[in-house]
Amino acid sequence: MELEALTGNRLAYTALDVDGDGDVEADDTVTVSIDGYDTNFNPSGLRVDAIMTTPKVISDPKQEYKYSGTSAGTIVVITEKGGSDLRTGRRSWRQLQ
Repeated sequence: MELEALTGNRLAYTALDVDGDGDVEADDTVTVSIDGYDTNFNPSGLRVDAIMTTPKVISDPKQEYKYSGTSAGTIVVITEKGGSDLRTGRRSWRQLQ
């Protein structure tokens, strides 16, 4: 899952390689039909039909590649947007009762 860390909302930009071409581009969206109207959304996650291990991340300035073994005995590679335009650094919060 890829969510906005500060709000928990869906990201305002395309972050995942949905079409599997190896690049994260504006066309990596999903189309959802709501009341007969098609709307494009930036997905927050990808479906994997197995249990995944904690991924190992390889980064370059443009993209991140997450390699994860699965309970089906396969290796899944998820390509995500990288780069300096993403906010980095430690973020933390307290739960208020």
